[in-house]
Amino acid sequence: MASTTVLIFVALLAVATWVSPLVSLYLFVLASPFTAFNDLLGWDPRTRWAILLCLRGAWEAFRTGTSYVPRKACQLWAVFTVLAVGGLWIGNIPLVPDELEASRSALLAFVAGSCGMYGIWQLIRKRRQLNTLCAVFTASVLIASSIGIVQALIGYRLGEPTDRIAGTLDNANYFATYLALAATTLVLLVRLNLIKRWYGYIACAAAVMACGLTLSRTGTMAVLVGVGLALVVRSDRKLVSPRMIAAAAVGALLGSALLANYLLEYRRNVTNSDARLAEAGQAVEDLSRLEAFRYSLQLTAENPLAGVGFGTFPSRNYNANGFYVATHNTIMQVLVGTGLLGGALILSLIFSLVSPLHPQARRHLFPAAVAFGMCSLFGDYLESIEALVIFAVLYLSVRSLIAGPPATSNEQRPPCVV
Repeated sequence: MASTTVLIFVALLAVATWVSPLVSLYLFVLASPFTAFNDLLGWDPRTRWAILLCLRGAWEAFRTGTSYVPRKACQLWAVFTVLAVGGLWIGNIPLVPDELEASRSALLAFVAGSCGMYGIWQLIRKRRQLNTLCAVFTASVLIASSIGIVQALIGYRLGEPTDRIAGTLDNANYFATYLALAATTLVLLVRLNLIKRWYGYIACAAAVMACGLTLSRTGTMAVLVGVGLALVVRSDRKLVSPRMIAAAAVGALLGSALLANYLLEYRRNVTNSDARLAEAGQAVEDLSRLEAFRYSLQLTAENPLAGVGFGTFPSRNYNANGFYVATHNTIMQVLVGTGLLGGALILSLIFSLVSPLHPQARRHLFPAAVAFGMCSLFGDYLESIEALVIFAVLYLSVRSLIAGPPATSNEQRPPCVV
């Protein structure tokens, strides 16, 4: 029965995506930060939806002979995906079926997020479509942030021990990372004149507030630094300037002050009424993360070339140390899963996407890259579909508007010739 429901749902999505790809794309972006459908359906519809958008975008590229994605980037992604699938298939001997399914789900999320990026880049071809995409993205951020704020108002006011708010993603840290990236991107979209100033800044303020209410230490630091950099970045100036350094320093100082005093103490209070138990719980959490990082280094050293299999680290960590804890570091997630070869492929993939951009466009990617880099040091976000959607929207925006003179509302952007 469940498989029949999945087939029917995917069939309906396929028909909608084929008949009206733009409407399907806008709805996908709107729903990208919501995982509530997982509980209702028993599976994540975003994964199949993103793959369908990718196939529709590939068809448009074939039909029109116009590609907006560098061929080299597609080739590198394909090689990395083959490496990840092959490594998971070869290295699954010590894993039980449930553990293997979790690893496959993580890999599917990465593939789907990447497919979603490709679909966005291929299907959005005109300036008015880009404006609509950015407006839908802003609405999605505003809705998700509002849900997080309401959760905090309800949960934190009870005066009883409670979990940190997870918003629409069922995980406080993932939600904080999403909000930090979204707030930074919204400022950049306002400055690129893709969304109205009042609309963008209202959504940005809501995202910043919700990010703080997650009580995520890294997320709070990332949103302050990212928004600060986005406010001062200039396309006609050097990337590293006194203004940029000052913005980063102010954001870091504010974040440090919050983390060292109010935020950390408030986090302990709302998650556990007993101060000693709260401190002990925090210590155990930090210790398990440190242990996971050390073990990921050990596995990488033992399997340096191709890793131990994408997404298999939590299971291996549990079997070896008794902690079902991920690497909590995106860099180590890549290295321990796919080795140095996978790390080199990811770096080459990023370079192949960024190198064709105009230098002015690259500067506008910098604030979001810094915010994501900070969060990546303390979380596994390679399979974060919502984060990949944010980068797809931002990359498309800066590439379309800073590659040359602004296009008219009906003018089609130039294809990628790289």
